Amino acid sequence: MKHFLIILLVGSSFMFAKGQETSQEKPSKNQYLIETNLGYSYDHKDQTDAERNIYNDPIFGVITSDFSLSLNISKKFKTHFRYGIGVSFNHSKKEINPESDAPEPGDGPTRWNNSYIGYLNSVTQSTSFSPMAFVQYSKKLADNFSLTFDLYSRYDFVNEEIDRKLNSQFGIYAGDSIDNGEIIGGGGIIGNDSIGNGNGIPVSSLNSEQTTEKHYFNLGLIPSFRYQMFDNAGVDFSFGLLQYRHKVKDSRNDRAENRTSEFRTSFAPENWTIGFWMAF
Repeated sequence: MKHFLIILLVGSSFMFAKGQETSQEKPSKNQYLIETNLGYSYDHKDQTDAERNIYNDPIFGVITSDFSLSLNISKKFKTHFRYGIGVSFNHSKKEINPESDAPEPGDGPTRWNNSYIGYLNSVTQSTSFSPMAFVQYSKKLADNFSLTFDLYSRYDFVNEEIDRKLNSQFGIYAGDSIDNGEIIGGGGIIGNDSIGNGNGIPVSSLNSEQTTEKHYFNLGLIPSFRYQMFDNAGVDFSFGLLQYRHKVKDSRNDRAENRTSEFRTSFAPENWTIGFWMAF
């Protein structure tokens, strides 16, 4: 909460900057600017490129996607500077062992074999809502091109959902061994879409859903190129970020010390966005 209050204080200071404008500066048109930014990334890795998890479960493929949308409004207070506020929305998804990548049951190197009971399908979805405040510096490079830098303070409200589902291999026995189709021992039987363990408990009970609420505080810098297509409108291309992020809350354990933090500089495609702006 204290970090959220910092954003409000920073935003208030930006508004106060209006009163600091010198009388020598002449008012001009296009004082205000509205900007939207859109980003999307998609990645599908096959078995050879997918990272194996810590339990060494079979991994046949991984699909990740990320969608982001933001809306900002700012006001010019110096020749090259603006201050403003905004809000952003982000949705990301990571699926391990999607159905399209799973091999057909059976023996052989390209199919399931008797060393695998089955595979775990895991889907992690994260949705965030983020208010922010920022200061923007803009430098004209050519007639219609400008280079901008946004120094921002943002607070992320994140909701994360994880769904896990075990898919079993038909005809494989979990617990003891099988001899010519006959069970040797007192374990459970795998049949159709359900399997058993050594105690005869259906492993389908391992299917689980988990929802977690997390909060993050961010400070960062975003560079972008701005192109003026019309007198008061154009496009904007952001190509990276420099950011410090610190976890403030985690509903899995509210009493835990939230030491999780990161600092990163990235110009990877998943951080690219394209936007449209209009001044008035």
